Amino acid sequence: MEQLDQSRMANAVIQIGGGHLNMIEEKIPRCLTLRSIEQLLHGYYAKKGSTRDETEDIMKYLRANRGSDKKRRLKKTITGGHQVTPPAGE
Repeated sequence: MEQLDQSRMANAVIQIGGGHLNMIEEKIPRCLTLRSIEQLLHGYYAKKGSTRDETEDIMKYLRANRGSDKKRRLKKTITGGHQVTPPAGE
């Protein structure tokens, strides 16, 4: 993409078998992690000018009630051969 920009070919249409390629820009929302939710809530209360920032209470509630799902998967276990032993103290 950078090379196309540098060559001033960002709007170029590249013909390929069965169609064409062109550069587009997509808006991709950021992930809502607990940390980002907490930062957003602090910003919300600061912007609102509220005397009471309820962020900590909300975060405690979210952490206590977010739940979890169980998923089955295969796990690889290495048997025999050399095992890497971490240095003492780690």
